[in-house]
Amino acid sequence: MKRLCIFVIYDQERLLREETAYLLEKLGEVSDTVIAAVNGGLRTECMPRLRSLSSSVIVRENRGFDAGAYKDALLPLFESGELSGYDELVLCNDTFFGPFDPFGDVFGTMDGISCEFWGMTRYLAQPEQNIAEHIQAYFLVFRRRVLSDASFRAFWESLIYPRDYDEAVLRFEIALSQTLFFCGFTGATYAEACGWQFHEDGNDYVRYPLELIRDARLPLLKKRVLKDDVSDVTTLAPVMRHIKESTGYPVDWIYGHWLRLYGDRPAGRCVPAGLPYFTAADLEEFCGKYRRVFVYGRGKVASYVREYLDFRGITVEAFLVSERGASCPSDEAVFTDTVAFGEAPLDGDCGIIVALGRKNFPEVYPMLVRRGLHHRLLLPRGILLPPGQ
Repeated sequence: MKRLCIFVIYDQERLLREETAYLLEKLGEVSDTVIAAVNGGLRTECMPRLRSLSSSVIVRENRGFDAGAYKDALLPLFESGELSGYDELVLCNDTFFGPFDPFGDVFGTMDGISCEFWGMTRYLAQPEQNIAEHIQAYFLVFRRRVLSDASFRAFWESLIYPRDYDEAVLRFEIALSQTLFFCGFTGATYAEACGWQFHEDGNDYVRYPLELIRDARLPLLKKRVLKDDVSDVTTLAPVMRHIKESTGYPVDWIYGHWLRLYGDRPAGRCVPAGLPYFTAADLEEFCGKYRRVFVYGRGKVASYVREYLDFRGITVEAFLVSERGASCPSDEAVFTDTVAFGEAPLDGDCGIIVALGRKNFPEVYPMLVRRGLHHRLLLPRGILLPPGQ
């Protein structure tokens, strides 16, 4: 089995991220030849490492997105006849994290599936949205019957470079599958080979990331799942927990990507405007300083802090209250794992996130200062210190 992989990279900061280098390395373990196609280029200091992980590198303007990169890489291979020397072609991009399991296991499973091309996941037809069934194009594998068919070459030669995301989906992702289906080729997916049944009500890798990874052995998490129009920290938390506990994948790469997207936003799910808040970057920096972290508060501000820390897998020693059993307004979250401030073991290796609203902060903050804890506090944004503090 001789396998060629064309791997497309795009990074707005023109960096070769650790997760991308890892993915490229793992693709190299199952490929005889790896062509890295870089849309928009990389910084000069990143190129030596990229070249060490690839058989060859193509640097091009970001014209036509991944589809355009595949076209520009494939046309010379058609022309030279070099493509005919391979049994399989892999088209893959950097829009996901992984693999969580070896690619060798994935290809081993698919070797037993009768088909001419395959991918990881399938999108079922949605006629009301004018979406035809297709194998999703972030990871595609084509076997020799497809590679030697004139319709495959004709597709790439006639492909018009997409100008936006919708055109890329329509002209490349959907059109490629539909072209091959029309020619009588059978398309399969790894998820289905592992027992998954796709749903007709949307995009499964967006709607069911945990179930696909846990139950269908999908070895990846699409970066699209991290976008705030798809998920929030509460829905992502169990996904991250499973990846951390059940795979050896470095989850900090996933968190790092999320922080680049949303690190400067209020941490938590849909934090109301006007409520004191912490950004994700605030919490990351503070929790990185201390071995033990306490949260002072049990109301709304604290509930958002808890959501984010749960997403990040950061353990809170306890939620502090002024007095155990004190009343709490009915519109505030009541935590059962609270400890009275005077009973908490606040030694030198701990920090305190002061997750209080405007009503309680002026009373609590001076008490913390009197205890000599002012240098170990993280204070919320949107709150003014009491006079003289």
